[in-house]
Amino acid sequence: MQFRQFYLRTGYGIRAAAAIGLVIIGLLCAVLLTLQTKDGESIIQEEQEEQEEEEKPVIIKHPVYKVHQHNPNRVLHREQCLNPYNQQGMLYIPEDDVYTTAWVPFYSGLLDERYSRLTLPKNIPADPLIYNFRAFPTNPPPVPMLKTSPVPWFSMLMEYNDLARTSDRLYSTDIQRRLAELKTDLAWLVDRRVLIVSDTVDRNILSDLCNYFSQEMMIDTSIPEYAVMSCHLPDWNFTVSNWYMSTISTSRPKFWWIPKITEVPFQSRMTKYFMQNQDIIGTKGKPDLVIMQSSLMDHEYFARARKEYYIANKIEYTRVLNWRELIYYMQRLRSVIGLLRSTFGGDMPMVWRATTLERRTGTNGAVYNLDRAARFVCSEMDVEVMEYGSLIGPLFDEYLNTLNLKKGPLTVLYANMMLYYLFRTQGGIEVKGQFTLPPEEDVSLGTAWKYCHETFMSDSA
Repeated sequence: MQFRQFYLRTGYGIRAAAAIGLVIIGLLCAVLLTLQTKDGESIIQEEQEEQEEEEKPVIIKHPVYKVHQHNPNRVLHREQCLNPYNQQGMLYIPEDDVYTTAWVPFYSGLLDERYSRLTLPKNIPADPLIYNFRAFPTNPPPVPMLKTSPVPWFSMLMEYNDLARTSDRLYSTDIQRRLAELKTDLAWLVDRRVLIVSDTVDRNILSDLCNYFSQEMMIDTSIPEYAVMSCHLPDWNFTVSNWYMSTISTSRPKFWWIPKITEVPFQSRMTKYFMQNQDIIGTKGKPDLVIMQSSLMDHEYFARARKEYYIANKIEYTRVLNWRELIYYMQRLRSVIGLLRSTFGGDMPMVWRATTLERRTGTNGAVYNLDRAARFVCSEMDVEVMEYGSLIGPLFDEYLNTLNLKKGPLTVLYANMMLYYLFRTQGGIEVKGQFTLPPEEDVSLGTAWKYCHETFMSDSA
């Protein structure tokens, strides 16, 4: 009897202990599962979601903002003055949608576990993953990275342009709602004016941009030599004008190679041709932004001058420039910047477009000479550098000829960069794809550009 009672008590105890043990094991498993999914998803689920994401088109939506009245107490912190185009990164060119071409900056934290796992899941060798036929060579950056890319102004303009001209807009509430959102997002663009003082490279890019919107370049036939051309987008009363800058030369040399251009010095072209151009006069009575560049024409000028005066057998494009040539170039560039400022005011926002390369073997030594010299002048003259040429580098497959670029992704990048700087002239600031400060309604005080200008100049010094 006692043995039976002991057996029953012991059996119940063992079974109770087993039950308690199972409960403890279950709790431990739950804790481990919770730890595994602490970041929201398990590794397996993340890999499955990433695979699904790769198969979906990447569509990045940026937030809609409202235009604010001028606020004299607007305060910016240094970390908010972050130019995305001055960051190291990659140029993302999708094969199936040129409009979504984007510069994707490499921001701090990129190599953290949560981002590196997006491209290198655990227990998968690197080589098969990188060269997987599904992913190579068009695998886009992860969506979190694309969301930090600069606001795609060009894509937004194209979307508005297409939707506003579709017959379905009269019957679709979704289209009407999207048009209203885009109109709010792009309201700062109304009545704006951009002036590009440059050579054939920028003029061809501007012509391609105009063509995207089914517009033709406007040529004022009363101004000789096609010195002034403009692109106008009537939806926004937005105009971009190009003043053709032949070179920085002070005269028309005897070795001049373009017969149609009879007036070469910039000062003479300014007086006789450029100031007749009324398209650049916006609501402020002057351009909202000036973009400058002339290095490739100046390279041609110095190469031909050496052949002429040193009686060379051929034009030597491969040589680097000497000290006197660079000093002359810098002095002349400083004079041109000074003339533009004396004409439009010292507070006029101005950027120098970094020089694009030439598609000729061994000729870019002099181009780099000129680009570095121009950067020094800009630092002395308080002019920011628009790093377009640096970002595209030697993408010669996207070149139309020796100098000019094809219509395509590099055109889109140029448009996005130009509109980024124009957005800043209106007091707008974006950081990592998000609007830190909206544009101001009243920019007549001329303070909008200054919000981050000093920071950007000090960072580039």
